[in-house]
Amino acid sequence: MPRYVYFFEVGGMTADINVLLPMGKLSNGSLGGADLGSADGFGDLTVAATLWLVNDPASNRYMGVAGYLNFPTGSYDPDDALNLGSNRVSGTLQLGGVYGLSEKWYLDLVGDVTLYGDNRNANGAGGILSQDPTYTVQSWINYQSTDKLRLSLGYGGYWGGDQSLDDVANGITSEKQQVRAAATISLTPTLQLLGQINHDFDVKGGFKQDVSALFRIMKVF
Repeated sequence: MPRYVYFFEVGGMTADINVLLPMGKLSNGSLGGADLGSADGFGDLTVAATLWLVNDPASNRYMGVAGYLNFPTGSYDPDDALNLGSNRVSGTLQLGGVYGLSEKWYLDLVGDVTLYGDNRNANGAGGILSQDPTYTVQSWINYQSTDKLRLSLGYGGYWGGDQSLDDVANGITSEKQQVRAAATISLTPTLQLLGQINHDFDVKGGFKQDVSALFRIMKVF
């Protein structure tokens, strides 16, 4: 996932702008035993800005407020059940923080709300898909094992997001609970590897991912 980050100051507080372009692959999707096919390519372009209200490296404490705009640039076909693109604009307001618990342990807490525009080509017949706001809480407990290795356990909770197609509820929501485990390795001061495994549980009105994985290579220039 290419990601551009630029840091600057606003009123003595640190701020940043992020531009992200995700890419990936979805496979082995099924619904009631029926094969849903697969999808690959680019996801939606995201532009984000963060203002760090607290930036205290000495105590390992940070708090920031962020806004995200997602643009419908990703791979999308209304006739496909699985897509990496959403074919709609969405925006997120997020508040998050990092709290140092000790020299090696710290906690990440993030909460956000997302608003969605309509997908005006949700199926082959040109149906209009609408979605209510979604609310998310995410947390990580992190252990800095060495200067180069961080181990993390996390939780994600998602609520809301009732969908309707042409003003008729389709029974799909965004309610789920998820547990995660991750390891981050800093090979050099500018090169980082991350591996993450996720498991969904208590999913309502959506697709459950028994196991999903994420691998990221980050190079800082």
